[in-house]
Amino acid sequence: MIKVDILKSNNKIKEFSIKGHANAKIGNSKFDLVCAGVSSVVYGILNSLELDFLNIEIKNGYVNIIVNSFSNKNEIILNTLEISLKTIEENNEKHIKIKEI
Repeated sequence: MIKVDILKSNNKIKEFSIKGHANAKIGNSKFDLVCAGVSSVVYGILNSLELDFLNIEIKNGYVNIIVNSFSNKNEIILNTLEISLKTIEENNEKHIKIKEI
């Protein structure tokens, strides 16, 4: 299961933690489409962020984004990440769980 923790302060995302693997091979598929979808969304977002305002750690099955100082661009992009992951979660609750902490 992929576990996503979102830490917010004053309704702004301060930290995003994404860990695990979905292990969601659906039907006769050889591929884990949930994990592929999450990875695509996360890496697309990472490529869009203003890195000067963040600490990012990436390992196998783990991405952590810490916001050191806010920028309007990053706030919009991180909100897009949250919405995108919640959209994936809607149809794949057995494979991804999102929690606001």
